[in-house]
Amino acid sequence: MTFSYLFKRSRLFLFPFFLFAAAVMLFFASASPARAATDTWIATSSGNWSSASNWSLGTAPTASDTALFSASSTQNALIDTGIAIGGLEI
Repeated sequence: MTFSYLFKRSRLFLFPFFLFAAAVMLFFASASPARAATDTWIATSSGNWSSASNWSLGTAPTASDTALFSASSTQNALIDTGIAIGGLEI
C-alpha cells in the first residue's frame, strides 16, 4: 500500500467524525440562551416604567430581564405601557 492510498482512506474514515463534531458545535452555539440582565429601578422623580432614565441599564426591562426594586427605591413605578419581564425582585 502506498502512502497516498492510506492518506485518502484515513480522510474518508475521519470525515463522518468531523461532520458530527461540526454539527454538535453548531447546535450548542445556536442554542445559547440570551443572557438576562438585572435592571434596577433608580427613579428619583418621574415614576413612569417606560422612562429609560428610571432604570440602571438605561432602558426598561424586557422579557428576558429581571426588574429589581431595592430597599433604596423611593419612587413608585407607574406602569404606563404594556410590559413583559423575565422576573421581579423586591
